Amino acid sequence: MSTVSQTGIIATMMRKLADEELAQIALQSAYFNGVGSSVPRAAAKAAPVPGVSDGTRSKKTKTTVKAKAKANGKRAPRATKEQQTEFLEKVYAAIKDNSGLASSEIGQKVGIEGSRLVTALRQLKADKRIFQGGKLRFSRYATTQKAADTASAKAKKAKA
Repeated sequence: MSTVSQTGIIATMMRKLADEELAQIALQSAYFNGVGSSVPRAAAKAAPVPGVSDGTRSKKTKTTVKAKAKANGKRAPRATKEQQTEFLEKVYAAIKDNSGLASSEIGQKVGIEGSRLVTALRQLKADKRIFQGGKLRFSRYATTQKAADTASAKAKKAKA
């Protein structure tokens, strides 16, 4: 494409833009080129240009179950003792059947992740029903300490 046709395309695009959008582009162009701008900041910020960042990060909100319940004026329901015991048994059964699992694998087998899973693993470790081998990303859970350590060592070797 020749320079003349590119200039024509740019000129056509510039005619279609609103004044606020042009002010925003001028301000950003001056900022990136290190030149002071004669465009007032208030005018430049009046209407942001789609697809052009103004330097601020958008805040993404993460909607959780608790947040939704709070918005509805209700509290997230607590699990009963029976439900907690049932969940602990599911986690224990998953570990017993497949020794040397990572917490993410346990979560997939049981069907839940997050704080409930961490709490269950912590409770089972405190009761000495399961053991943890390794730390952080190489943590593996098994019914014996030896199996947990072996699984953690295998995970480290596989990564290396």
